[in-house]
Amino acid sequence: MLPLLIILFGVFLMALSGLEKIIIYLNFAEQTVKNMDTLLSLVPNYIWSITNYTFIGGLFMIALALVIIYKNKYNVRNK
Repeated sequence: MLPLLIILFGVFLMALSGLEKIIIYLNFAEQTVKNMDTLLSLVPNYIWSITNYTFIGGLFMIALALVIIYKNKYNVRNK
């Protein structure tokens, strides 16, 4: 049950990262004229870092859940 919750939280973080980038784009859409380089120059680096860290955190959570599943499935027990 715990690995499933961790996977869902990881997916939520990855989706949140995408939503953050969409909101940033929509905020500056009138000024950028659909040019990504202009958008990157208008938005401070720490804002882009927040969205990237959120995405990486989601990937980390999914990887952690997969490791937990793997450890529980292939746990060697000496009886």
